[in-house]
Amino acid sequence: ESWQYRLIFASLFFWICLKEDRSILFLSLVGGALVFSSCLFLEKPAIQPKVSTSSSFMINTDTMRESGDFITLIGTLIDEKQQKIQLSYRVQSEEELIQIKNLRGTAFILWASGEFEEPERARNPYNFDQTAYFKSQRIMGKFTIQKVKKIQEHHTWRNFLQRKRAAGIM
Repeated sequence: ESWQYRLIFASLFFWICLKEDRSILFLSLVGGALVFSSCLFLEKPAIQPKVSTSSSFMINTDTMRESGDFITLIGTLIDEKQQKIQLSYRVQSEEELIQIKNLRGTAFILWASGEFEEPERARNPYNFDQTAYFKSQRIMGKFTIQKVKKIQEHHTWRNFLQRKRAAGIM
């Protein structure tokens, strides 16, 4: 397991720090504790699959990908947990596709009904493992949109750079 290598690396690091200077060891321990606590604080639980539900998401369109009439986005679930979610939607009409494409370069809140799903594991060795990818990107689950209820633009100072990036991708 990887924890064994981490333990060996940490032991070697502490040994070198003890030989050099105790202040370096102290600063390293304090910095390590701060990083560890911040990682624990930022960790969010995975989304549990549900039957059908309505949810709202904060979307930044720099993550929008389209393939024909199928669109995927990354959004943040608007609730107390603020979890990062991958959304997928099969567009119903050409007008709706054009409307969604025109939202590129903006940030918006999306109210939709659909289902939360678990990411797919790799079925064969060396295939794409969506679960591992989601974990590396801190994406907590998937939401398949069945119906878009409402879209409202929502610009904040926090999403300024993402909006500029999305406008540049166009």
